[in-house]
Amino acid sequence: MQPIALLGDSWAAGPTPGQPNVGNSLIALGFPVHNFATQIATFTSADVMNVIHRFVISGGDGSQFSMVLTSTGGHDMINGFPPATTINNLVQIGNDCAAIGLRAEIIAFPQIVMNGNYVTFPTLESDATFYDQAAAKCSNLQILHGAVCKILKNLGAYKNAAYSQYIPHYNQAGSDAFASDLVQSYITANGAPT
Repeated sequence: MQPIALLGDSWAAGPTPGQPNVGNSLIALGFPVHNFATQIATFTSADVMNVIHRFVISGGDGSQFSMVLTSTGGHDMINGFPPATTINNLVQIGNDCAAIGLRAEIIAFPQIVMNGNYVTFPTLESDATFYDQAAAKCSNLQILHGAVCKILKNLGAYKNAAYSQYIPHYNQAGSDAFASDLVQSYITANGAPT
């Protein structure tokens, strides 16, 4: 299997020695990974789109990777971006990945609403609806549902919890569980990786 290209935000951080993150956890599960770009913890869908677009227009070679895996959309909601903007960015991500022969795997987040300095989750039973709306417009987008909801529920992050306390890269066990859930989400959506 060619390496998985990881491209922010912090939930899809690439491997860093001694730091809990999904990149290290995926490697431990036997999946090769590669940082597609410098990881920015607060990557929005526009940031991800711009990195991939620059790679495409510079003649980048997608054949060195098996897929692009990114967790994006969460910071769009935190920053109050209109869902239509995020949908358009996700579609462009999918189209640009298709141009270099890669599938865009998007880790979905539940709906996020800001309450002062706190992130609140109206529900952890489903992801924000704009992900599937974007996938309906671009067949090259695969949405990985449920992994973020599951880890937040398992760690007790309910409506008024401080978001940063529960992000898996602060906790190796959480990172490992999240990576395992991502692999299962991927297999459910695509079949076993080769």
